[in-house]
Amino acid sequence: MAFDHNMSSFPLTGAHKTTDCRECHIKEYKNTPTDCFSCHNKDYNQSTNPNHANLNITTDCISCHTTAPGWAPAKFDIHNQFYVLDNAHADIANDCKACHHGNYKNTPNTCQGCHLSDYNASINPNHKRLNIPTNCVDCHTTVKDWKPATFDIHNNYYVLDGAHASIAHDCNICHHGNYNTTPKTCAGCHITDYNASTNPNHKKLNLSTDCVSCHTTAPNWEPATFDVHNNYYVLQGAHANIKMTAQYVIKEIITRLQILVMVVIKPITIKPLIQIIKPLNSLLIALCVIHKQHGPLLHLIMTPIIFPYIPENIKTNGTYVVNVIPTRMILKYSAV
Repeated sequence: MAFDHNMSSFPLTGAHKTTDCRECHIKEYKNTPTDCFSCHNKDYNQSTNPNHANLNITTDCISCHTTAPGWAPAKFDIHNQFYVLDNAHADIANDCKACHHGNYKNTPNTCQGCHLSDYNASINPNHKRLNIPTNCVDCHTTVKDWKPATFDIHNNYYVLDGAHASIAHDCNICHHGNYNTTPKTCAGCHITDYNASTNPNHKKLNLSTDCVSCHTTAPNWEPATFDVHNNYYVLQGAHANIKMTAQYVIKEIITRLQILVMVVIKPITIKPLIQIIKPLNSLLIALCVIHKQHGPLLHLIMTPIIFPYIPENIKTNGTYVVNVIPTRMILKYSAV
C-alpha cells in the first residue's frame, strides 16, 4: 500500500513530488529531517549564482525559495543588506532581471555600471559632451526620473557668486527647465533689467549691454563703475582726479548701508589709522581724505569687506577718519 505523504506532517509539493523516496529517506523513515538545509546543504555549498556561502546567505531556504524545480522563481527580501533598493529601484525590486539579467555574480554596484547608457543618451544637459562625472550620486538621488538634482560643480562651467550665489539652488530661475540654451552673457538673462532701468536709463543712453563693463554680480547692481563717463561728459583737469564728491559719498553710505549714521571727522594720521582699520576689518570704518587743493572733497575708503573704492593717491596732509556707526545721523565736516 502506497504511503500518502500529504497526510503526514511533511506534504510533498513542487519538486518533492517527483523525488524518489530513497533520496530523502536514506537509512530510515522515522528520523528523516524536515528542515531544508539538512537535505540541501550540498546544494547550498555548491551554489555559484550567487555563491550563497560567500555571501553568508541564510540557510533557511524557504526565506527565498519554494519547492518549485530548479530553485526558481525565487525572492530576495534581504536585498537591502547587500544593496539598498529605494525610490525608483524599489519599483523594480521584484523584477530581478531588470538589473541582474540572470547573472547574480557580476552585477555592478556603481551607478554608471547600470546607467551608463542613460548617461550617454542624456540631452538636457548632454552629460557626455560636458564631461560631467559618471558618478550619478554627485548630482542625483534614486528618485524616479533623475530629479530633483543638484549641481555642485556649477562653478566649473559658470561661476555663481554675488547675487547669483543666493539662487544657486533654484535652477529654474535661470534655466527654466532647459539646460542647453541658457545664455552665458549678462544681457542674455538681464536684458529686461537693462530695458527697465531708469537711473540712469540705460537704453536711452545706449549704454553697453555688457553688464560687467560697469557692474559686478553684487546684489542690487551696486557698487558700479562708469568708465565710459567721457563718452557723455569729459572728466578732465580737477574733475579727472575726483572719484566721488562729498555729497555722493554720503548718499552712497546711506543708500548702500541703509542705516542712519553718525559721522564725526577728526584729524588723524595715516599710521594710527591703519592700526585702527586692520583689527576692525569687519566694522564700518571709512577714511575721508580731504585734498586741500580741491576743497572739501571726500574720498571714501571702506575696508574690503564693505566697499571696493580705494583712491589711487592718498595724501598724508589733511587726512581724516570717519567712524560710521548704525545709529542716528549727525553729519559734521569742515573744509581745511
